[in-house]
Amino acid sequence: MSNSSLHQCSVLFVGKSSLDDSILEQLKLHCEPLPQWVDNSPQAIAALGEQVWSLCLIHLDPDLQTGLASASILARNLQAAGRPTFPCVGITASGAETVDLLRSASGLDAILRLPCDSQVWASWLSEPVSFDPEDLIDRMMGNEILAKRVVGVFLEDAPRQMMALHDALIRHDNESGSRVAHSLRGAASNAGGDALVSLAKSIETASSQGHFDEVERMLPRLEERFARLRPVLERFCR
Repeated sequence: MSNSSLHQCSVLFVGKSSLDDSILEQLKLHCEPLPQWVDNSPQAIAALGEQVWSLCLIHLDPDLQTGLASASILARNLQAAGRPTFPCVGITASGAETVDLLRSASGLDAILRLPCDSQVWASWLSEPVSFDPEDLIDRMMGNEILAKRVVGVFLEDAPRQMMALHDALIRHDNESGSRVAHSLRGAASNAGGDALVSLAKSIETASSQGHFDEVERMLPRLEERFARLRPVLERFCR
């Protein structure tokens, strides 16, 4: 991989496990300088004031509950410091709980399941997801309360719609998959979630044509884009 494909960003990596070496090797392919590695949350909190970060990754394994507790402490410290603009993301190989439950328990911006492919890391290390609150409010005729309500409904419905897409994929139900993707595309457009619109449209087209291998390939990317967009929209709704 050439240097031109690397993202100029600083990654703070918190925690150790048997999987960390492979994760760090993946990160090295996508960012420079090399990720900084600290053992625990107290060290991470100290590191937060040392430089400007692009991304904080917290390993929640091997003890998931302990990892969530530590991540929650770190998330609270971030909030107390005025909530920096970089995302704070948990990573886990556990499949026992849903991603939304883990995220709710930890207070993190997102939870990523391991293993993650190269495209996921590249996306998280790229420029932040764009969201223009002024444009959205303008489209709501200057009604900020209505704009926040529209975004709030989208934040509640989008996870259910993505679960419905998974269900349609499992059942090879092209009609249902196409309908749900179309609904998600419209809702994302209304809420200013432009990062999801084109991909939801591609999933809608692939579903309607019965190209389930393409849907299976695109769904993780859709979920990853939503995970990156969600904390931005949540901050708008506060």
